Amino acid sequence: MWWHWPGAGCGLWSWGFGNGTWWFGLLWALLWIVVIVGTILIIVKLFSKTSFSNSDNALKILKSRFARGEISEEEFVKMKKLLKN
Repeated sequence: MWWHWPGAGCGLWSWGFGNGTWWFGLLWALLWIVVIVGTILIIVKLFSKTSFSNSDNALKILKSRFARGEISEEEFVKMKKLLKN
């Protein structure tokens, strides 16, 4: 049939390790690695974004407490330094 390559021992939709087309299987493996790594990076970026926004909210609260006079300048600087780390 037309979808079999002579001597390959596999069909058209196989990984292609026969008849000099070993690179096709390698290409598919690399593609899947890129997809998986990309998905993981997107998920990590989404979760790290929320933690940054929480830190920003804490800094806004700290600034408003300092502006209202609830904390001293020394306490403000100390707490701000802790939030930056």
